[in-house]
Order: sequence, then structure tokens, then C-alpha cells
Amino acid sequence: MKLACGYIIKINILFSILILYNIFYFSNLSAKNIDMSDLSYLNNKDKIIFKSKCTKDNKVIPSSECLNFIGIKIYLVGYLKKEIRKKELEVLKKKSIHYLNLAIDSGSRKALKNLAWIYSSSNSNIADLEKSSEIFKELKKENLTYKTNNISKTK
Repeated sequence: MKLACGYIIKINILFSILILYNIFYFSNLSAKNIDMSDLSYLNNKDKIIFKSKCTKDNKVIPSSECLNFIGIKIYLVGYLKKEIRKKELEVLKKKSIHYLNLAIDSGSRKALKNLAWIYSSSNSNIADLEKSSEIFKELKKENLTYKTNNISKTK
């Protein structure tokens, strides 16, 4: 009886750990979810590309590539649109930066480049050349480190 009780307690502890892990995992995953209503900002071609590469069984895959894709495409809608209300432009920029930051947190270097470009854009009222410069310097430093590591591995 003592052995069975110990076994049941171990199973209950493992089950509790599994439940806690799933709660933390899915709460972090939901923070990176893409709001499907944001696809309405994209043109038809970009919607098709997004749906083909970033969805599976009608569910969005919150990968860094998908977050970067929707982030930069939303920004480009506001950037390229000739006549746009200031309030709408602000919404687009905030959404774009939000998605790019999520992509960066997931390890996307492309999103980092895109965010640096957005901050360097004179067409943007959020232009911040100092911030843009810092991001580009960081990218360059990472490139040099990567190249140095690869050269030393080949020798």
C-alpha cells in the first residue's frame, strides 16, 4: 500500500508540473498571437502569401518570420498610401512596431533590420535616427562576430 501511495503522489506531482508548464507555454504563445483582423490591412496578394506560409488548419503560426512579415507589410501600407488620415497612420505604425518587436523577441534579424529602417525613415513621425543607428550598429557587430566565428571554424 505504501508503494502505491508513493507512486500516486509522484504521478500527481508530474501531472501538476505538466499543467503548470502548459499554462506558462500557452500564455507566452498567446502573447505572440497575430490578430486575424489585422490581415484586413494587407493587400490581397499579401493576404494570400500570409495565409499560405503562416497558417495551418486555419490557425496562425506565430513564427518570427510570420510576425516580421505582417509587421513590415502593415507599415508599408501606411508608408505607401498617398492619402491617409494621421490617426489611421498612427494605428498602422503601432501595430507594425508591435509585431516587429515580437519577431525580434523570437530571434528575427530581418525584423531588427526592418525596425531600424522604420526608425530611420524620414516619412515617419516616429523617426529616431539615434535609435536606428544603435540597431544598425548592433546588427553590424553581430555580423562581424558571426563571420569571425565562421572563419575560425574553417581553419
